[in-house]
Amino acid sequence: MKLFNQPFLILPIFIFGLCGGVQESKGELTIYPATFSEGQEWEYRTREGEEGSRVVIGRLDSVPGVGPTVHVKIEGLKIYNPNEVRGYTKTFYHVAIAREKFASSVIRKAPKEGNLFGFKRFYNEWLHSVEPGEVPVVYSLPISETVAALEERIASEDRESSGDQIPESQMSRIDIHYRSPAYVGLEGVVIRSEIELKRYLRNLSSNSQRAGLVFDLKDVNIDFTSQNLLLFFTSLGSGSIRMYAAKPEWKGVNAVVDMTVNVPEIGTHDLAFLGYAYKVNKSISKVIFTFNGSPERAVEFENTPNK
Repeated sequence: MKLFNQPFLILPIFIFGLCGGVQESKGELTIYPATFSEGQEWEYRTREGEEGSRVVIGRLDSVPGVGPTVHVKIEGLKIYNPNEVRGYTKTFYHVAIAREKFASSVIRKAPKEGNLFGFKRFYNEWLHSVEPGEVPVVYSLPISETVAALEERIASEDRESSGDQIPESQMSRIDIHYRSPAYVGLEGVVIRSEIELKRYLRNLSSNSQRAGLVFDLKDVNIDFTSQNLLLFFTSLGSGSIRMYAAKPEWKGVNAVVDMTVNVPEIGTHDLAFLGYAYKVNKSISKVIFTFNGSPERAVEFENTPNK
């Protein structure tokens, strides 16, 4: 089992069970708040878009040198993960979080106990994932930041397995036909929902020069729960200029598409209007277009959800 490379503590450990809210550790009593007990389900301060996510307490331990640790199951997530059958991780069956950070994250307790199916197995894997005398990963982050750290770890492992190139499951190009009668410079739009796409197409339908674009986009197969639609348009100074888009590559958590621009020695006296469309997984923070490998001419598009 791989360890997550995030903020944690590795220290000698002795795991103690919780008994009636009080336990003895090296001759001293550790008193847990009455509000926390195994089986409870809690709402917490989630990330945007994950408001339905909940945590269920599976175990409360005391780790000398670390302090109380809350072991939880986190449900109601939708994190892109190519290793999952359906392409997403919806549940982390075991995560260890410092009690102080857990307490600062939760909002209210659900009236019924939560579902702990699968928790015990993953807790045992966590417990035996390092050498005796050491503690595995304990996150010293609020719950929402812990989820973000786990998501980044999954994305990092995916990037390591696929190299620098972004797999098509996370960012893929859509063939579109675009022509504009006027100089458009560099412009683009990120469409984040079906409603936004319909509104965009309505606005385009009155422009006969973009009829082909409307036709290409109206039946585009995109899952807006996990993907955005990125449209990027540019004008070139001559119809003889050729521009080619490289396959997207990783740059940290961002995607970079390098546009190779070939300018002939003798060109025509007309303009070229080009359009590019991509399906982009919402886990990608930004999409950056560079030209002939130069970051000085980069064009960036925020791919994160609207605030």
